[in-house]
Amino acid sequence: ANRFLRNMVRALVGTFIPIGEKEVEPNHLEKVLNEKDRTVAGKSAHPQGLFLTKINYPKFNGAGNR
Repeated sequence: ANRFLRNMVRALVGTFIPIGEKEVEPNHLEKVLNEKDRTVAGKSAHPQGLFLTKINYPKFNGAGNR
């Protein structure tokens, strides 16, 4: 699963860039997710410069998430 996750992040970033540069509308991301078709997403971003810096997990009290 590590290859899937790495490529998923690169695909998401590659889809966010045109949205941030206002080449496509922000609702394009919703279309990409609903289509479930990788060809609708943006090109994969280059891996250089992509860093995982923090992960936040919800607190777990044993009875379920809050």
